[in-house]
Amino acid sequence: MHLCGHSWPGASLRRKLSANEANGFACEGGLSPARRSVGRLARQLILELYMAITMLEPSPEATRAGAVRDRRIVGCLAGIVQRLSLSEMFKDYERAFSETTKLPLALRPLETWKLSMAGKPRENPFCALMAQCNRTCGACLEVQENIANQNATGPTTLTCFAGLCETAVPVRVGERVIGHLQTGQISLKQPNAAQFEKIAKQLIDWGVNVDLPKLEDAYFHSRLLTSGEYNAMIKLLEIFAKHLSLVANQIVLQEDEAEPPLVRRARA
Repeated sequence: MHLCGHSWPGASLRRKLSANEANGFACEGGLSPARRSVGRLARQLILELYMAITMLEPSPEATRAGAVRDRRIVGCLAGIVQRLSLSEMFKDYERAFSETTKLPLALRPLETWKLSMAGKPRENPFCALMAQCNRTCGACLEVQENIANQNATGPTTLTCFAGLCETAVPVRVGERVIGHLQTGQISLKQPNAAQFEKIAKQLIDWGVNVDLPKLEDAYFHSRLLTSGEYNAMIKLLEIFAKHLSLVANQIVLQEDEAEPPLVRRARA
């Protein structure tokens, strides 16, 4: 079994399955409902074991071969995230979420060099102004990267230098995180003059050239939520992230099963 040209550690694993399980895995279509269920469980087991072993493979620093393999896997998983983000299912959910909560929503891969919510409907105008300057854009990217590096099993919320919150909810293939649903750019505290003075001082220290009156107006019009309201919105993302994870797993399995049987047997 293969993912993006890489052998699953599956040949030996499949031999350990019973005859019925192996048949159910290879040719599910002609089996009874009970055997089809076994086949689905076997596929999920192999998928999760593969992802767990992949996480333990040598790091890019260990060997050149390991580096190439890791880049290919990351690229493959990023491709799955891109397919999900372009799907009608995600677009419909993004539209419904943003219209209901008045918050931006993005689905992004683990590695990205752009601000995920830039240009999104409901993007905070304050954040849009910050993204126009290299130094402040870099600060926002740092928050985005820190969220991705948390290795959390659930939602992660961080606060930027301006006091605005961003949250990321992991999407998985097996046990491996392949991307995040990201939202936020909101304040959990009432914006005030003292806080904006700190922001303005930081921008001056960074040498940022920005229209401060315009920035101040945008800052005071940032979305204000209570912790309870925001947590309820994040719960919606957790539910959707689980659904996206199921779809991502199906994509991986369908791509493998689409490979010609002779090629699959030759690589086993």
